Amino acid sequence: MNRFRSKLLTLIITVVFVCNLFPALDSFAAVRASGKCGENIRWSLDDKGKLTLSGSGDMYDYEYYDEAPWVLDYSEDIETIVFSGSITSIGDGAFCYCQYVKSITIPDTVTRIGHAAFYECLNLSDIVLPDSVNFIGNEAFYDCIMSSFIIPDGVTAIGIRAFYGCSHLRSIVIPASVTKIREYAFERCTNMYDVYYGGTPTQFGKIEAGDNPFYRRSVAVHYLSDIPFKIKTQPSNYAGAVGSTAALSVTAQGEGLTYQWQVYTKGAWKNSNAGGSKTSKLSFCVTDGHNGMKYRCIVKDSYGRKITSNTVCVQVSDSSLKITKQPGNYSGAVGKTAFFSVTAQGDGLKYQWQVYSNGAWKNSNASSATTSKLSFKITQNHNGMKYRCIVKNKNGVKVISNTVSVKVVNTLAITKQPVNYTGTVGSTASFSVTANGEGLTYQWQVYSNGVWKNSGAGGAATPKITFKATKSHNGMKYRCIVKNKNGRSIVSDSATITVK
Repeated sequence: MNRFRSKLLTLIITVVFVCNLFPALDSFAAVRASGKCGENIRWSLDDKGKLTLSGSGDMYDYEYYDEAPWVLDYSEDIETIVFSGSITSIGDGAFCYCQYVKSITIPDTVTRIGHAAFYECLNLSDIVLPDSVNFIGNEAFYDCIMSSFIIPDGVTAIGIRAFYGCSHLRSIVIPASVTKIREYAFERCTNMYDVYYGGTPTQFGKIEAGDNPFYRRSVAVHYLSDIPFKIKTQPSNYAGAVGSTAALSVTAQGEGLTYQWQVYTKGAWKNSNAGGSKTSKLSFCVTDGHNGMKYRCIVKDSYGRKITSNTVCVQVSDSSLKITKQPGNYSGAVGKTAFFSVTAQGDGLKYQWQVYSNGAWKNSNASSATTSKLSFKITQNHNGMKYRCIVKNKNGVKVISNTVSVKVVNTLAITKQPVNYTGTVGSTASFSVTANGEGLTYQWQVYSNGVWKNSGAGGAATPKITFKATKSHNGMKYRCIVKNKNGRSIVSDSATITVK
């Protein structure tokens, strides 16, 4: 008896443990049937009424409406249809008589809705077709109860009896791409009063229409060009520190607007799942990983039109990263060494000096361009060039220094001194000087009676002085005082004249 009680207690504990470990065990759905419905597509139906199609490529087309493998035995059990993978077409007669399916979303890999694809899905009231669909077959939505429907832009023809008997259908949006509406496309759509057309009245008038395409001859045609739809306020870039709340917003005008924010990641735009990603205002807590991320918003109206906002960027700032001393402009002569330096505060800092060239900032190739101090030999080409430094911390957050420039100045210097002159009486004596500098002026002087005095000879205020040599000039000394525009002066060497 004790052994029995011990085993019973062990069994009870085990059962309790298993039930606690797998609390959702009672909701597990078993597969009732499965099979193949395309060369690379399989289907399975569970006992909860979910039909799942997974794989890639086109579904099989079924010639008879009850030929699909789930129709005869399971059509009344199917409540949900789910797609996975990259299915490209909904086959002819694929979901005939699935009368308990109320809503379905077609994946954006599908381009074709086959003939009678949803024939007599009597409770199908909500279906979303992606923009990728360009073909809708005959009797595709025969006897469904949709209240409104948007035909994707790209569809060129609406098939025979495509919406036959959709008695709840009140309005439909037809894109300008449609050039043909086949016979009885909207037969017995007894409550359809409005058609919204994406093209012009002239285009609408050229649509090839079969017999009685619209059941109600009094249907009103509205042109979408007359219905405003635009973005009034574009989103702006966001800059903030880690932990702050980034807020991006867009303002649009239109009817029945919906929003979807997207983020650019791994080379492609993907829908964001951040807070408010399906509203006009997107918000999220900033992390290091958000630095440089791009965002945009897709806005759609109730007529299937969409507008894409401008692309904006998130810049993550870091309060611990900052420039404490900015670089300053530099002035110097050709051949001198220009210096720029920046002082920054932060962890794991890296530096990259850049030069503005041909309308864009480019990384400098100077040997010190990745240090806090940039240096290089000045040439005349450096005059007016602009420089800046990008400083990054260990998290990749960056800050940019002020822009500074180089000014090449010609410093005051005599590059060629006057030389002694020897000649005969009556010859033309001359002395010359060559100097560097800006706004130069010249004054030649002669040494007479123990003092230097300004000469009155020809060219005395130019780089070259000339005069007729006489006996009295013998032994005289000459020099030139050179001044720049700032009043700084330099005196040349003295030169002596010898008259024979």
